[in-house]
Amino acid sequence: MKNKQIYSDEPLARFGIIADIHILPSDQHRSEMLRKAFEYFDARKADGVVACGDLTQNGTIEELQEFARIWYSVFPGDRRTDGEHIEKLFAYGDHDTEPSFYPDVLKYRHEHGDRCPDWLESRGDIARNDRAAQWKAAFHEDFAPIMRKRVKGFDFVLAHLVNLDEDGMRYADPLHIPGLEEFFEVNEFDRDRPFFYVQHKIPRGTVGGPTQTGQDSGRTTAILSRYPNAISLNGHKHRMANEELSLWQGAFTAIQSPSLFTLLTAAGRENGRCSCDSDKTDPPPQMAQLNTMPDGSHALLLSIWPDRIVVDRVDVFHDGEPVAPPWTIPLPNDGSASFEVRGRGAPVPRFADGAKVEAKFIDGHDRAGNALRQVEVRFPPAQSTANSPRAYDYEVQAVLRKALVTRIVSTKRVYSQKCYWPEQYDTGDVVCLFGRFEIPNDHDSVSFVIRPLNAWGAAGPAIESEPATYDKAQVQIPY
Repeated sequence: MKNKQIYSDEPLARFGIIADIHILPSDQHRSEMLRKAFEYFDARKADGVVACGDLTQNGTIEELQEFARIWYSVFPGDRRTDGEHIEKLFAYGDHDTEPSFYPDVLKYRHEHGDRCPDWLESRGDIARNDRAAQWKAAFHEDFAPIMRKRVKGFDFVLAHLVNLDEDGMRYADPLHIPGLEEFFEVNEFDRDRPFFYVQHKIPRGTVGGPTQTGQDSGRTTAILSRYPNAISLNGHKHRMANEELSLWQGAFTAIQSPSLFTLLTAAGRENGRCSCDSDKTDPPPQMAQLNTMPDGSHALLLSIWPDRIVVDRVDVFHDGEPVAPPWTIPLPNDGSASFEVRGRGAPVPRFADGAKVEAKFIDGHDRAGNALRQVEVRFPPAQSTANSPRAYDYEVQAVLRKALVTRIVSTKRVYSQKCYWPEQYDTGDVVCLFGRFEIPNDHDSVSFVIRPLNAWGAAGPAIESEPATYDKAQVQIPY
């Protein structure tokens, strides 16, 4: 009879993960969120903190020093409050190493064209003032473009993003870390044991799905695909911690860290806040973007056990309360954390019994600021139960009826107003707006059908408003 393996009540190691901090000394709220994240990791006894780039807003030395000041105020001498060592596992991102983010440079270029004198380009920013020296001054450790550290027996590879002037790189070129292939040729890693690879941008074809912007050239993915138990950690896209597409598994595993500064949503939602959405779409969305800047601040806590990795997804603004259930990733990689496996048969959200939809006219404004008549559709959020999850977002359809014909005349996706907060704080009605011009005049009645969706786009049972007639005299089309 084989001996039964006995596991400890404590994980082998814990690591905090943050990204896109964008420290700006004049904005004390950003500094406070970073401090709160560090204090949460301290309370959870993290053995290290991973920062996946964009430590600073404008890539200035002052900002880098502010980041370091906050670190050492919480972890003096790189030690937790219990006296144990905590490791810095930081990497530069594009905001840290591209001089184009430096505000005086931007102002000069706006006023004088693209040319900027060297004295101005080099004043105060990290990239042109020996970023290795600035790193050592801030963090009291030697810098290398690709760094390897070992913490509690687990290897971390920290690959710093290059700036525009290195190796002919230009803005928007497919990203690759110079020397990465050579690094993996001379460094050996155990293929049967997890190790962690950290860079700012997305290894191509992994987290976020195939159409996600911010992917690198794909060479990183090719390298890591040789290591089935490699765990890639990145930031850059500011996605919420409750995004299921932020965990990918294929030939290796990739995890996208949410932003500590401000959160972005998926594209195409009526009130979404995504870099792919335009305010000037014709017609514009009928709703303003979600404003996550003052109160959207997420982080991850990764715990390593002998047979699994557990990733807690937390809201730093609410002192580390969960914003979504933890991810559990079996060790070794068995493919069960892939999009396909996790999405297949995932439970769907459901509205509470008796949930009602209300629709009424309002005088409002679309996202571009045009004043117009709108129809406001309002309904309660679909909260989690023992058998169903919290809704990720909602499908809202305007359904027209004319004689014996029923047809869908508009379909929208919308988020609840606090979709990025822990569920217990996201209790207000969900609102979706339709321009009156979006509803054809020739109808007997129109109703609004609402379906709650899980993070994979699968819908739960619908609720529907009472059919109503919308007077053609109410229509205003400002286009």
